[in-house]
Parts: sequence; C-alpha cells; structure tokens
Amino acid sequence: MEKDPDNYEIMLNLASLYLDRSDYKNAKEWSELALKKNPENEDILHIQRRIREKFEIKYECSACHREWWVPRNIPAQSQLKLHGEPPGDAPAGECEKCGKIYCVECGQKHLKDKRFVCPDCDQFLKLSADWLKYVLLGCIKHAEKEAEKEN
Repeated sequence: MEKDPDNYEIMLNLASLYLDRSDYKNAKEWSELALKKNPENEDILHIQRRIREKFEIKYECSACHREWWVPRNIPAQSQLKLHGEPPGDAPAGECEKCGKIYCVECGQKHLKDKRFVCPDCDQFLKLSADWLKYVLLGCIKHAEKEAEKEN
C-alpha cells in the first residue's frame, strides 16, 4: 500500500484476508476504501456481501423497504433524547405490538400527538432496541457530516 496507495486490488485483497480472519472492522474498512476507488467492481461488491452475511443483520422499513445493516455485536446503547427532526433515512422506531419497523420518512405519514405510530396497530413506535439507537445515531452523524460539507 505504501508504494501504490490507490490500488483497489490490494485493498480488496486486504479486505478478503481480514474477512477470512473474522476481523470485521478491518474487512469493512478496506472493502469500503476499495469501493470508493472502484464503485462498480463486482469483486468488491461480492466481498461486501460476504462481510454482511457473516457479521451484520439486515433490518428494513416495513413500508418502503429501506435497509439498515447493523453489526451483530454492537455494545449496549445508552438512552436517547432527540431534539429536532431526525433525517428521513433514520429509523422512526418499532411497533411493540406487531414488530414492524418504519423509517422517519414513512413514519411522518402516521403521527399522533407529534409521535410516530404504527399505521396497522395505532401503537407508538419505540426506539428501545439497541440496534435502532445505533442506526439512528449513525444516520444523525452522517447527516451532520453532509451538512458540514455544504457549508
């Protein structure tokens, strides 16, 4: 990498090596770097699919099927207090009655007392699961970075 830092093939090989060694963090990091260098490369996309299958769990919005991929072993997340409006691609919460999950964009269509509700059960959506908090915080951080780029 020192001799050729832009070589996506080396990055891909490193990602594959770390994947084979069950090193999630480095496999993910190198695959993302390789993907930035060559976004259409099928080999990189294949490595990323293998990383997801091995290390992550997929959740999706019950309305629009937006996907969130979450590491299987995330630490316990602390309580959240949100101020302002979360980004549309963030999870709005999960219905404790039916288990359906909605993103903020879809959840905005179903509000009661300014809170997200399940359109099927009319129950308030909750952000109590650790994975929901993890994804929500990630979406907020991403939105903040994008806003900084624009300014």
